[in-house]
Amino acid sequence: MNIIDIKNIRKSRQKKNNAIVKNSLLKNNIPLKKIFDSINKTALKELLNDLNCNLEQLHKKCLENHDFCVVVSSQISKLASRQGVSDERFILSEINNFTSKLSVFVNKPKKDLVVDKKQIRLRKHVKVSYFRSIDAVISGKLTGYVFCKVILGKGSTQENSWKEAKSLIQWAIKSEFKENLIFLIDTDNELEFTKLQLSVVDFNNIKVLSHVSFQQWIACKVIL
Repeated sequence: MNIIDIKNIRKSRQKKNNAIVKNSLLKNNIPLKKIFDSINKTALKELLNDLNCNLEQLHKKCLENHDFCVVVSSQISKLASRQGVSDERFILSEINNFTSKLSVFVNKPKKDLVVDKKQIRLRKHVKVSYFRSIDAVISGKLTGYVFCKVILGKGSTQENSWKEAKSLIQWAIKSEFKENLIFLIDTDNELEFTKLQLSVVDFNNIKVLSHVSFQQWIACKVIL
C-alpha cells in the first residue's frame, strides 16, 4: 500500500517551480513561453508595480544579483498549493501502482464523462451538462468512479471543493446511483471530512475515503 505525504509533495513541487523560474531569469535571453508557464502572473504584476519596473528591467537586476533573483523567483513562481490537479494525478497514479497488483485499475477517464439522470457515461451530446470532477475510472475486479480532491487549509478554493463534493453526493443519492462512487479526499479538515462520511453511511456503494483507506477498501473487497 502506498502512503503519500501530500504536504511534502507540495514542498517538492514548490522547490521545483522556484528553480524553473530562477534558471529562466538567469539566462541572457529569457525563454518567455517557459517562464510564463511557470509563474504566478498576478504575483509578477504586483512585483513589477512594487519595484516600478518592467520585465526586462527585472531580468537585468536578476542577472546582476543572484540573491535578488532567488528571492524574486520564490515570490513569482506558481504556488504548488494551487496546483491541485497535479496532486490528484500523482495520488491516483500511486494508488494504481498498488491496486493494479490486485487486478484493480484506477485510471483517468479517456473521455469526458457526463452525469445524466441516474448514470455516468461518455459524453455524446454537447448540450448535456456534466461534472468535470470524475477524476478516475475503476476497472478490473472492481468497477466504479472516483472523485478526487486534495483540500488543505482554508479559503474560497477549498470551500468550492467541499461544495462540489456535496453536490455530487446529493446527485448520487437522489438519482439512486448503483455503481461504486468513491469520494477520494485528502484533507486536514477532519470536521468536513467526517460530515461527508456520515452523509453516505447508509450507502454501500458511495464512500468517502482518504488515499490510504481507499487502498484498504479495494484490498478488502478483492481479497475477501
